[in-house]
Amino acid sequence: MRKMDRREFIKVVGAIGASAFIGSSLLGCAQRPEKKPIILGHQADLTGFLAFWGKWHDKAARVAIDLINEKYDGINGRPVQYVVEDTESKVDVATQKLRKLALEDKVDYVLGAVHSGIGIACAPIAKELRVPYSPKGHATAITTTKGNRYVFRMMTNVKSEVRAMANAIKENNLIKDVFGKKWVILYVDYSFGWSHRDEFSAVAEELGIEILDKIAIPPKTKDFVPYLTKIPEETDAIYYLMVGPAESSGMNMQMHELGLTDKPRLTSIASIEGINVDDLADALEGTWIHELMPKNAEDFDTPYYKEFRKYLGLDDYGRDASDPKNHATMKTLMVWEDIFLFKEIAEKVDYKGREDLPKLIKAMEGAEMKESLEHPQGDKIMRDKDHQMFTRTWLSVFENKKLRVKYEIPMEGSIYTPPVDYTQEELLPP
Repeated sequence: MRKMDRREFIKVVGAIGASAFIGSSLLGCAQRPEKKPIILGHQADLTGFLAFWGKWHDKAARVAIDLINEKYDGINGRPVQYVVEDTESKVDVATQKLRKLALEDKVDYVLGAVHSGIGIACAPIAKELRVPYSPKGHATAITTTKGNRYVFRMMTNVKSEVRAMANAIKENNLIKDVFGKKWVILYVDYSFGWSHRDEFSAVAEELGIEILDKIAIPPKTKDFVPYLTKIPEETDAIYYLMVGPAESSGMNMQMHELGLTDKPRLTSIASIEGINVDDLADALEGTWIHELMPKNAEDFDTPYYKEFRKYLGLDDYGRDASDPKNHATMKTLMVWEDIFLFKEIAEKVDYKGREDLPKLIKAMEGAEMKESLEHPQGDKIMRDKDHQMFTRTWLSVFENKKLRVKYEIPMEGSIYTPPVDYTQEELLPP
């Protein structure tokens, strides 16, 4: 066998060394730990009487997080992980699930439940566990008497909604031209309904109306006749609040059967979400609705809203494009925008982990958002003192079997003096 000369020997040894180096480098890459994820928790009402909202909110969260991971490479270069827990639409279950998300899953931020009672019960727990919590209930107390520095509401509340309605009614002379002065309030007998009862009663004097009666209706009611027959004959208009697809459908249909839909009615969009409004078109005709986002795309034809609907699989009338009988909740938008607000603030403060929660919370206080795909509802602010979001809304009416916008209400129409100042509360590290 021929012996290798010196030059050939050096080449062989060099090749072996290079191969070993490349192999060890590749092994090092394979073993390099992945970046620690940012974890978003969701305390969702996936079952129980609010399951319709919870399921749509869960869908919106998943779509938004997938978009963030795929299009934006996560948040600060870190993947976003999603953990969802079912509240069963029950307060006691929800409080346990919030503790699990914070203590076991160690989430960085919690999207809260639709159930207002859950939001109220969980607010002090969020403070105790020092985890930012953003419930999706409307009850005013969540960002007033029952809130704290760890609770943010990335959506309107009852007080801001009633304030917006009152301003639109006054500015457009609707008491004289549409509603009349003698009203009755029908409300679901839990925190959401109580807030509407109290806030609408508070604006009655400035609207020049008289409240003849306030009639409480238990949740999950099926027979509304015993309550509807209490409405005085001299009533001019009805302000009503109901939640749950079955309950909302039943109440609207029974009002129609009793001839009460001859009177003008005013309600929040929450009272008709989850129901097939096409099947109830006759019962809903003439009903005025305060909308947080126009259900009818013709009335809000912006490129951002179109793109949002496409991502969520919604048609131009707020229905599931694959199942037109499944009418989506337009509050889905608030989950979408909430997640993107967290992303924007986390990137602004270079959020690295829960040790950065104090500076994340401070940066969220007073945050401003511009109309975009991330915020298709429009420009908005997160007020610093009470952690309450404000933006524009709409007053619409069912006409010719379609819900159509009549008046856009600017952000300023919903703003009220903050009753609290959470910024005075101390922020402690997690």
